[in-house]
Amino acid sequence: MNIFAISKTPDFFIAKFNLFQSQKIYLYELCLLYGVCINLILKYKNNFKIKDHYLYILIIFNPYITTLQKILSLSLIIFLNKKNIDLIFKGIKHGIIFNIIPAIYQLIFQKSIGLFKLGESSIGINQSQIAKVKIGNFTIIRSYGLLAHPNILAFVSLINPKINNKLKDFINLITLSGSNTLALYLSKLKNKKYLNISLIILIIILFIKGQSSLSERFNQIITNNSHHNFQPIHNLILESIYNKNWGLLYGLVILIIKNINRTYFLVPILLLDHFIISSFACFTVLILYYKNLTNCKHNVL
Repeated sequence: MNIFAISKTPDFFIAKFNLFQSQKIYLYELCLLYGVCINLILKYKNNFKIKDHYLYILIIFNPYITTLQKILSLSLIIFLNKKNIDLIFKGIKHGIIFNIIPAIYQLIFQKSIGLFKLGESSIGINQSQIAKVKIGNFTIIRSYGLLAHPNILAFVSLINPKINNKLKDFINLITLSGSNTLALYLSKLKNKKYLNISLIILIIILFIKGQSSLSERFNQIITNNSHHNFQPIHNLILESIYNKNWGLLYGLVILIIKNINRTYFLVPILLLDHFIISSFACFTVLILYYKNLTNCKHNVL
């Protein structure tokens, strides 16, 4: 859930909250910290592996997470074993299921359900900076659930090995997440499921978002600009090059190359969006997923 306390807001955005440049302390950060401490006290097991070096580089050079978040991410790799990670994924699965009800309400009624104390964003048709798409003269708000953005809800579902593909398809549909749906379709394509629900949902999303929406996104990528001019570029490779963040670029490239047979489906998200790095919720799940790969010989998706 998107519950946090603001610890710092940039002076030039003091009258308007900036999600990406404000420092925040999230409730789930405290929960992760508690879990790591309990694991250290009760059952410490060091699973450090030198081949995981790219994960450490990715964490250290991620410019969108705080020092506390970097420490937590490093702790997840060093101190948690597979049993702990499985438990976290199960907890995330229950959280996603809990998010489905407000997400469906938001899609049907096109407004917040009113669970603001649980982290729900205030959304409405006439509000600016809301994730929405236009079909002719109609505007459709995408489902947030109790998270900060629809893509976050879709991604933590996509990358969770405890959630089946049918539920992932459903969440991608109500969040209208094109990059996540494309990633899920590619993962099914490897199993020769050429015609499946993900492909149908992807076609629906492309139809709903329309040419203007897609053109706008590609224009943002080509011109090294973001939708609101203070978000990261919607292409993490170009984002790293543009900001000369060679550590982040190296971490992303090696992360894909070393696990290409099992993680190729993430490439569309790397090239079309930024939330898997800029959102700590997504980044945490990404780190856990790759950490889990080091403990499994089979594909966990």
